[in-house]
Amino acid sequence: MNFDEKYIEQKVVELTREFIKIPSTSGQEKEIQTVIMDKLTSLGLKVNLDDAGNVIAELDGKTDIPALLLSGHMDTVAADTGWSYDPYSAKIVNGRIYGRGAADMKGGLAAIITAVEILQNANIKLKGKLYILATVREEVPIDNGMAYFLDYMKKNIKINSSIIGEPTSLNIGLGNKGRMEIEIITRGKSTHASIPEKGINAIYSMAKIINNIEKMRLKSIYIKGVGKVKGALNVGVIKGGVRPNTVPDLCEIIIDRRLVPTETPEKVLNEFKKIMNKLKEKNKRIKAEINLRYPPAMPVIVSKDEAIVKSLEKAVRKIKKGVKFTFLPYTTEACYLSGVASIPTVIFGPGNISQAHAINEYIEIKSLIDATKIYFLTILEYLKKIN
Repeated sequence: MNFDEKYIEQKVVELTREFIKIPSTSGQEKEIQTVIMDKLTSLGLKVNLDDAGNVIAELDGKTDIPALLLSGHMDTVAADTGWSYDPYSAKIVNGRIYGRGAADMKGGLAAIITAVEILQNANIKLKGKLYILATVREEVPIDNGMAYFLDYMKKNIKINSSIIGEPTSLNIGLGNKGRMEIEIITRGKSTHASIPEKGINAIYSMAKIINNIEKMRLKSIYIKGVGKVKGALNVGVIKGGVRPNTVPDLCEIIIDRRLVPTETPEKVLNEFKKIMNKLKEKNKRIKAEINLRYPPAMPVIVSKDEAIVKSLEKAVRKIKKGVKFTFLPYTTEACYLSGVASIPTVIFGPGNISQAHAINEYIEIKSLIDATKIYFLTILEYLKKIN
């Protein structure tokens, strides 16, 4: 198919910049929600909101089967300070659009919606049904908008496959790691710093635990079509003590632990418990406890043989020279769509994950154009156009 390159560039750049100019940190998506609803309505889609404020739009086909969902989140993390450009100016420099959410993932959302616009302008009729979803509160660990969408879906619609437009550098994400936040607390006995032997220093106890955590070796697994992958571990937060002249009686760390498909939260927690129990056996003064801070997001993976993967692969080959499959190190809403709702889900979008949450976040305009074409071709392939 011949594409009007200038038209696609104009539309997807315009929409990406419009989205970036609207601050939409998690929980503050009202303005961009309204803009997206108006845009999708103007394109002739039926638009609804669920109880969380997710935008759900549908385009009827000849039949309701198959039904394809293209999804992205509206929220971003905060912009912070230190930017070279105003993070909400959507400034274009050397073929890049700069701004908070450019890569994660307002560019992806704009490409999805622009693909629908091309579809409608071409007056193409589909055999199957197309859904567009824009979610709220993806960037927060609790009260995630996608959980509400799953409830809405159970009552109202059926989806056969889905694509999440997170930044993958236009590689095909067959799945992503899961995530747990684990809290470890050590307790001691407070006393004056001049007589530390009379107390129990909770920070010293925690230091022993951290030293052993740092020595942990995570096992690799092999994923067909991707290669070897392994989980990840980071002690990201430590809190302890109130003043230097007091022996601290409490210390806390928070661990970010990323899971691969063979790992379970139970196995992971047991690994940390073993470390703590061994240390307690050696030193009876160590008092420690471990807790899971939030319900874990489970790792997910989809087979290369799924129809949506084959449709996307075919579309990518028409636009790019090569196709690369990957298993994403970060967590996406595929944990809900695939892991909870059992919908075959692939992750694919413009932009690089290294830009997500970064100062001077940007997205390449070329990536936006290619993503728009690929989404369009995937819709046609999976839903089988009539004309």
